[in-house]
Amino acid sequence: ISAFCNAGMDIVRDDSLRSYVTNPVMNFTTMGLIILGGLGFVVWKDLWQGFKKIVKDKVPVKRMIQQWRLQTKIVFLILFGTILIFLFEYHNPATMESLSLPQKIQASLFQSVTTRTAGFETVAQAALTDASSLVSMFLMIIGGSPTGTAGGVKTVTFTILVFCVLSVAKQEESITLFKRRVPQNLLSKALAIIVINLIVLMTSVLLLLVF
Repeated sequence: ISAFCNAGMDIVRDDSLRSYVTNPVMNFTTMGLIILGGLGFVVWKDLWQGFKKIVKDKVPVKRMIQQWRLQTKIVFLILFGTILIFLFEYHNPATMESLSLPQKIQASLFQSVTTRTAGFETVAQAALTDASSLVSMFLMIIGGSPTGTAGGVKTVTFTILVFCVLSVAKQEESITLFKRRVPQNLLSKALAIIVINLIVLMTSVLLLLVF
């Protein structure tokens, strides 16, 4: 329940799931629950309807992917985190150095998935390299998809801002995502969410440093 709800509450044991770092059943079951909750119910609907059209109506897979909503397309952010954490922790003796290559990939994937705001760990968080810690914090700020159980500013908000920056760099007057124009009100909401999040974050960090 805690994994599916991305609750950030780890009540398993003192070392969380570290004892199961090499156990694929525990890892992929927990990751599956975290992802299912963080995806959002809109994405579930997309995937389910797409699957039915592919099976029943024989619609090409490429065409179905083109019709998916934005938040369905950007869940691959997990892959970005997995690759970076794998590279940064590969030779870290306190986390993954002693693991085999498949186990390192599994541990890196779990670390990237759990940053949806799930709160579990299979390697010691305090022992992560500074680079991996920064990547993890970055992913935690983003969180999951809208209508999902994960926290954060949401993947769609982050993606809109990224494409906004790209549009400015290209000197384009409007923002386009996957051949769709983004309305100005969505951009305003995205900017407001990011600014509010940063204010809360910086205030919290300041209070922690003071007290």
